[in-house]
Amino acid sequence: MYSRKIFILTVFLLTSCILSSQEYEARLYLGANYYQGDLAPSSHRLSYSSGQASWASMVGMRVNEIFKVNAKFMTGKLVGRDAQSKDLSRKKRNLSFESPLYELGLNTEVNLNYFVPRINKFGVKIYYTTGVNIFHFSPKTFMRDEFGIVQIVDLQPLGTEGQGLPGYQDRYALTQINIPFGIGLSFHLFDNFELGLEFTPRFTFTDYLDDVSDAYMSYEELIAANRPIAAMLTNRTGEYLGTGIVSVPTGTQRGDPNDNDWYLFSGVYLSYNWGADYSPIKQSSKAKSAEELMLNSESGDSSEN
Repeated sequence: MYSRKIFILTVFLLTSCILSSQEYEARLYLGANYYQGDLAPSSHRLSYSSGQASWASMVGMRVNEIFKVNAKFMTGKLVGRDAQSKDLSRKKRNLSFESPLYELGLNTEVNLNYFVPRINKFGVKIYYTTGVNIFHFSPKTFMRDEFGIVQIVDLQPLGTEGQGLPGYQDRYALTQINIPFGIGLSFHLFDNFELGLEFTPRFTFTDYLDDVSDAYMSYEELIAANRPIAAMLTNRTGEYLGTGIVSVPTGTQRGDPNDNDWYLFSGVYLSYNWGADYSPIKQSSKAKSAEELMLNSESGDSSEN
């Protein structure tokens, strides 16, 4: 409910501030998504998984000298594997996931050059970006059936931590809201084209991007609840040790419920700008002076001739 109110408020603020713009922009991004959570390489806050290829597109407009607003779509995937951890306890836990990712959001960009005009002399625009996104994810993992065939299994319907059973919480939602915030920069290429770079972490309101959050439910209890696949996948230590099923008591720590999961997008983009108010990044005064000297010198040589 709280995240939904944030989304509605953001939509209202962004749409109410859009006046008659005379500068528009379209971007195409290529980059990577990085996951941070219970299946990251380590428990450190800045420990992210290896990047997964993603792409995004954006259309936006300039409201005034300070603000731009835009709508952005991004797709890619997230991956986390205990096998990549250097922590032996995580390796033994032996969990893994990957999830497709679809994201649609409304964002604003704050032009930092406006507050620090000297940045212009470097021929670059720097901006801070934030907003609100709706995103859809669906964690999956791989398992071998009794015939040795590898299958892809959707984790959320299984309730690997007892979700949906009496006394346990409901299954987590696969469509949720996140808050992006980050920094970007761009510089003029030619005509109406610019090349840019953007780095934007996402703060989410869920701890289940990876299907791991709280505590184990024992193998025996999951079997009794008629969840045999969940019983096999909630604890995969036996696969790591080669000993078969390893059962742990219900309530044994599986993840850290005190920290929600994150992911971040980092990418480069090519943008096309148009409209009566669009102008490339201004040259620095030094560059202009040098150019004027060259022109004056050339005109002087021609007059002598």
